[in-house]
Amino acid sequence: MISTLIIMGVTLVYILLKFYLDHRQGPLQDIDDATMLNLLAFEREESVFDIFVKAGQTWSFSDAKIEDDFNRYLRKGDIFHYVRKYVHNQDVDYLSYQSSLFVGQNLPPKSSP
Repeated sequence: MISTLIIMGVTLVYILLKFYLDHRQGPLQDIDDATMLNLLAFEREESVFDIFVKAGQTWSFSDAKIEDDFNRYLRKGDIFHYVRKYVHNQDVDYLSYQSSLFVGQNLPPKSSP
């Protein structure tokens, strides 16, 4: 009888510990492109449209194309290659962002220039 209770207790502790660790490590997974785009805009205190414009200017795209691509992003969530590449080439502290996703933590303070 006691051995059965011990086995059930150990099993319960194992399940709770596994659940806790799985959910704690979840935020450390890769950040998707949309989150990276939004984080870059947040850190620079710009809009996502501003990021699209800067990305399009590096490729010498017309304002009309950039605006059309941004509208498509708003409608369908499509992030175009030139925007994705621009965002990936920027210096953004993604690790700090990921670590801030743990329960009970806030976004890290923005450093002053």
